[in-house]
Amino acid sequence: TTADGKYLVSLGSLSNVSSDRYVYVWDLASGVPLKRLPFRGFAISNDGQHVAIEASHQGPVAVMNVLTEKRLIELQPHGGGTAYADFNSDGSQLATTGQDNVIRIWNVASGAKTHEIKKAGRASPSPVSFCDSDRCLVFSTGDAIIQRIDIASGATVTQMRYSGSNAPWQNVVLSPDGLVLASPSRDLI
Repeated sequence: TTADGKYLVSLGSLSNVSSDRYVYVWDLASGVPLKRLPFRGFAISNDGQHVAIEASHQGPVAVMNVLTEKRLIELQPHGGGTAYADFNSDGSQLATTGQDNVIRIWNVASGAKTHEIKKAGRASPSPVSFCDSDRCLVFSTGDAIIQRIDIASGATVTQMRYSGSNAPWQNVVLSPDGLVLASPSRDLI
């Protein structure tokens, strides 16, 4: 929800989230969608004010104010297109990943790339999330590995193999205390 509690921002229609990646803004009082932004959405800031969108097919990622629809910045796309993104807790940074096996971290205010982490020898990173008070990133790879990496050094902090699902993982989230990791796929959590 937005900071004022008036709107809910979603990536996809609430009735069909799995196949619809457009950005919707809903009026919480009436439950009615106010607008559908015709962009593929990647991430919503915690305050609900900004979304990371695909500006054009396999093109740049833009950070947009959801209420005014003003684009704040555009960021270099990943080779093969950007696949996933996540805002840090205060919305000042955005992590992006794509088919080029690279995770980039961007300063949202300036558009400057602050970190680039290359993961050679692994399948392309899929969903990525900030964790550990925004000091680390956690992500899953296509080869059944979940990694937590330190942003400043790029070093792996934790790595584990997951099992039980044949479907791709759709997100990775670590609890605030760092003890519980949730990673849903299409067939289980």
